[in-house]
Amino acid sequence: MLRGHPWVYRSDLMTLPDAEHDGEPMPLKDARNRFVGMGIYNSKSQIPWRCYSRGERPLDQAFIEESVAAALR
Repeated sequence: MLRGHPWVYRSDLMTLPDAEHDGEPMPLKDARNRFVGMGIYNSKSQIPWRCYSRGERPLDQAFIEESVAAALR
């Protein structure tokens, strides 16, 4: 993720949230506790975190509408 990849492998994470958070948007922070991006979490995957934003954005209707409009442009 730090080099521009939109995902993080399980082996790259220091801790993993519980499976009860599967499908939830979650922030990713580096080893120095600096914000890296927002992503969707899946505890069952070898790629448990997939980025949807490099900014601190909720995954809400406004974000989806803006993303679809940008893709259509």
